[in-house]
Amino acid sequence: MLRFTLLVRAGFFDFKGKGFSFEYNKFRLNLPNIDTMEFYVQSKTWDPKTGRFPVIKVKTSLQDLEGHIDIDQPDNKAGLKSLKEYPIFYNNKIAKVHWDKKYIQKGVYARDKFFFDVNPFTIRSLDVVHTDSLSFGGELTSAGIFPQIVQPLKVRPDYSLGFEKETGSAGLPVYGGKGTFIAKVDLSEQGLRGDGTLLYLNSTAHSGSFLFLPDSLNAFTKNFSMAEQLADVEYPAVTADSVTQFWMPYRDSMVVKTVHKEMHMYNDQSTFEGWVALTPTLLSGNGTVKIKDAVMDSKGFKFKRRTFDALIANFRIKSYDLNDLTISTKNYQTHFDFDKRRGEFRSNVGISKVEFPLNKYICSMDRFDWMIDNEEISLANEQSRKSVPDSLSLSQLIDVAYTGSEFISVHPLQDSLKFFAARARYNLRTNVINAEDVRIIKVADAAVFPDSGYVKIFRDAQMQTLTRAIVIANAKTRFHQFYQAEISIASRKRYTGRGSLDYADRNGVRAKIDFTNIKVDSSEQTIANGIVPDSTYFKLSPEFQFRGDVTVSAAKKELYFDGGFKAVSDCFHKIKPEWIKFAANINPYKIMIPIAPQLSNMLGEKMALTLAFSPSEASIYPAFFIRRNSFSDSSMVQASGMMTYNVPATEFRIADTAKLRDLSLPGNFISFNQTLCRMRGDGKLMLGVNGGGLGLEAYGTMDHYFLIDSTHAHIALAMDFPFSDDAMQNLSNALVSTDLKGLAIDQTPFNEALQLKLGPKELERFKNEISLTGRLRKFPEELEKTIFFGDVNLHWDTASGSWLSAGQIGIATIGKNQVYRYVNGMMEFTKKRNGDEFSFYLQLTGLDWYFFNYRNNILQAISSDLAFNQKIINARKSKAEQKKSDNQAKGFTYTISTERKKRDFLRKFEKTDE
Repeated sequence: MLRFTLLVRAGFFDFKGKGFSFEYNKFRLNLPNIDTMEFYVQSKTWDPKTGRFPVIKVKTSLQDLEGHIDIDQPDNKAGLKSLKEYPIFYNNKIAKVHWDKKYIQKGVYARDKFFFDVNPFTIRSLDVVHTDSLSFGGELTSAGIFPQIVQPLKVRPDYSLGFEKETGSAGLPVYGGKGTFIAKVDLSEQGLRGDGTLLYLNSTAHSGSFLFLPDSLNAFTKNFSMAEQLADVEYPAVTADSVTQFWMPYRDSMVVKTVHKEMHMYNDQSTFEGWVALTPTLLSGNGTVKIKDAVMDSKGFKFKRRTFDALIANFRIKSYDLNDLTISTKNYQTHFDFDKRRGEFRSNVGISKVEFPLNKYICSMDRFDWMIDNEEISLANEQSRKSVPDSLSLSQLIDVAYTGSEFISVHPLQDSLKFFAARARYNLRTNVINAEDVRIIKVADAAVFPDSGYVKIFRDAQMQTLTRAIVIANAKTRFHQFYQAEISIASRKRYTGRGSLDYADRNGVRAKIDFTNIKVDSSEQTIANGIVPDSTYFKLSPEFQFRGDVTVSAAKKELYFDGGFKAVSDCFHKIKPEWIKFAANINPYKIMIPIAPQLSNMLGEKMALTLAFSPSEASIYPAFFIRRNSFSDSSMVQASGMMTYNVPATEFRIADTAKLRDLSLPGNFISFNQTLCRMRGDGKLMLGVNGGGLGLEAYGTMDHYFLIDSTHAHIALAMDFPFSDDAMQNLSNALVSTDLKGLAIDQTPFNEALQLKLGPKELERFKNEISLTGRLRKFPEELEKTIFFGDVNLHWDTASGSWLSAGQIGIATIGKNQVYRYVNGMMEFTKKRNGDEFSFYLQLTGLDWYFFNYRNNILQAISSDLAFNQKIINARKSKAEQKKSDNQAKGFTYTISTERKKRDFLRKFEKTDE
């Protein structure tokens, strides 16, 4: 007997094993230990290269066999007879077939639990047998998926061993009776599959591709349904088309997952996309519920017959007439009731975010309710909101740390505009957010207070224009409060509108200003432009009327006025001040109006602020913000800088700012006293007369009284003209040597002249030396005049057309000689058509006098001092003196006067005295 191991090939069959032997007498192969029997079948596919149907190996093998092969009849070893039934294989024991290969459903069909017992069998004609028609009787043990299935194994279309079995209408229990399967069971190397209907709890599933695994079932299900159940365990009605099904029977859980189409639930009142898990105690889910245009995402749905609860990861609802998303939330606990048509949502993390994509807003809420039939969502924040006392002022509300629902714009052009609301309603039909109890909205530098606390947000973050709102600008300084405002808020840094603001004067009297253009400038500061018409009779103070444009800059307390002012006074009977153009910030408690050197009215016409002299009328009149009577009228005093009103003194004042703070400082100054109806000019003055070669400089004060039409001047008068130095020395000596009253500089107009002509250091030196020694060591060139009168009182005589002075006349200096004496005298400046005339007479004692007269560029002088007279006569004869005089003032001459001329001059004053 020949023994061998490994492989025996007989026709279409291969036998692998050990202990094989050949018995020549019986012409038999003994195969006591066959590990595997493999065989081949003819392919169903034609091979054009070979011109035939190729042979294919069957993928499934039979294992654990015991038998033998009769090669031929023992007496036909030479093959002389053709016996077609040989060779013959005999299997004498129960063989096994397994489907535990890794490529078969990842090897889940373990050979110890999932196998087919093949009954003993015989195969004849191993060389020519039609192997694809072979059938192996036996029964399937399916790891508890089904009860034992008795069905012969055959070669399947995939060239593996398996079978098809119809269950009959009663079906087969599956997984130990956890469910029932009805229709066809299919076994191959594709696994154990089914085509039919699966029943589990109250669910029914129809599929052509159920895949039965030892511990689970997978399927792509054409139809899945659940019947509504009202019992201890509630289930909703569910229908689905084309879903995947994953059943873990030993965990009592079936997971059904949507693929292309949504499930229909609650009798088509909602749809679901995702997966649901059906158990004997609950239908749960993970996915998306849709109710009308609302979408809810959750990993924890718990579905009951007419309600569901969930930990909502997302809630979204679309506009009714658009595909745009209207509202979305995250992380809310919800309870939905289909009978009440209401959804209740509570945040799981306290304050949670709600998104309004259509409105481009988000807000922080801890609860909201969806009323389906009302098409409205109500939102609230109950956990963190704290009440704000109604007793707080608007200014105090700015500093409140607000709580509640914060609405924030996510529009890219709105810079995260935000505000707090106690509650809100969202209309799903109109897509409008109706925020309620909004106390304040901070925009740019301002605080906006909506009327009644209502704010509406439309599509694309458009906020409805607020009406009857209040605006405080800015929120830091809180200088300005607009009311009855119409405000359009465009972003966190930009708003526009209109409104009213009260201007309060120093007495607290309020006047409304309407601002038609409230906006934010490039520096994020609120500015506003308004107009004050003349018809409102608006006053900056009781003394200043205004009309024109008004501008608010939030960072500045003062309003900016650009228009015209008019001085208001009961003294203005004869003159009517016009509207004077100006532009300035105004402090109502201390009004300061800029006064330019060149004034104009609102029409651009030149205006005057001066005491004016009329040559044609030989009169002086107050030009207090009016036109000059004539172009030829001259200004006698000028002042510019700022204009204010001094309440205690009841007068308007015009000067530079430093002068207004301290009137003792040098500089020109104009005032108008309402109590005295007096206009005053102070500083450097013009007397209105033409001195020609006689240089005149006047310093001091000029007063004009409106009611009595009189003008007075208290001045220091500097005269500079060519004259005999020797003669003037005589005059100086006479004054100093005569017992005359001394001139106190600080109490005279000469002090003002010093302030204007000398610098601060020179003035200090001057006063220090005078106070110590009464004299100057070095005489300032600025004071070197032919004669410098330090204290002269003049009044204008309208009848004679002249300035007149009679009485004490203070003389400060003559040339470089320091006199500082008062002397009795008379002085006259006369305005004449044929040339202005100037005369003065000095009476030192009863017998000592000096007289000067100037007219038409000729100066005459005469004195009781014969030496004085002779020096004038001598100077006239001196060519050098005449040349000197001509160089100093071209065409100017001086000569001796006459007693008669002096007497005629004095006679004028006698008439005046009479």
